[in-house]
Amino acid sequence: MLKPFRLRVAALDEASGLNGEMPTFSWALDGDAKAQCAFRVVAGTDPDSVTQGKGDLWDSGKREEAWPGVTWDGPPPVSDLAIWWSVQVWDENGQASGFAAPVRFFRAQSRRLARGLDCPLYRAAGWPRCAAGKSL
Repeated sequence: MLKPFRLRVAALDEASGLNGEMPTFSWALDGDAKAQCAFRVVAGTDPDSVTQGKGDLWDSGKREEAWPGVTWDGPPPVSDLAIWWSVQVWDENGQASGFAAPVRFFRAQSRRLARGLDCPLYRAAGWPRCAAGKSL
């Protein structure tokens, strides 16, 4: 039986402020089985639900692939939100692991939000202004 561990996002142990649209997940495997033959990744806002295989943001579904990794291919994850994810794997005998301990990551705010251009207080004050005195 295989057990997934060392879950990573964008090859990082602690992913925070990711700029890419779609995160890439990877994991390592331990156990006495010869190979991973399938996996399922879930992502959500509640770590307890994710541990139980319930992702309110994304569920890859069971995929028959040997590579220990996948790119998020659902709706783009929300910026500036703590997202938890986990993975379950199947070995060559069809034996499933439990879901690994969930890992948290954050996506960065969009560049526009990060610069404050969408802040209602800034807009009301006419900020930011270019050199000619006009609001952007």
